[in-house]
Amino acid sequence: MSQSASATPPTVDVSGGSSTVALGDATVNTCDLLTPEEVAVAIGEPTEDPVFDDSLEGFFTCSYEGAGGNMMVDITVYPDVETAKGVFAVGIDMGGNERIEGPGDEAMSTQPTGDITVRVGRTEIDIDLFSNSMSLEEELLVTKDLAARIVAQLG
Repeated sequence: MSQSASATPPTVDVSGGSSTVALGDATVNTCDLLTPEEVAVAIGEPTEDPVFDDSLEGFFTCSYEGAGGNMMVDITVYPDVETAKGVFAVGIDMGGNERIEGPGDEAMSTQPTGDITVRVGRTEIDIDLFSNSMSLEEELLVTKDLAARIVAQLG
């Protein structure tokens, strides 16, 4: 169900752990991880109020819309760290993506279809910025910085 970012479900630590748990055990309000002001500074323009979507179990999205583009922050919470590592590896091996230095336990560039995917424990963070005024290199730098801010909060 899509909802305004002002309706805030509980936020929990999803950074990992040794036990295996069900996907439905965690809720991450991705709109709480970056403020509209942080996004506006990063992309160089104001955005509308972000929209939170938690309609798929274990998958949480926050969408930011601006006049010159938009940005989505997706977080997937996997049952355990090994599953998250396996899915990340498939993104590298089968997705044609490039492993890069970045925040978290692992990071990859998903350009040109997206920007950056970061794994932290059993959590995967995807940030896709679609800007009318930035090059792909600029988008990657911006999204890497934003991913680092999110990783610091998921700790």
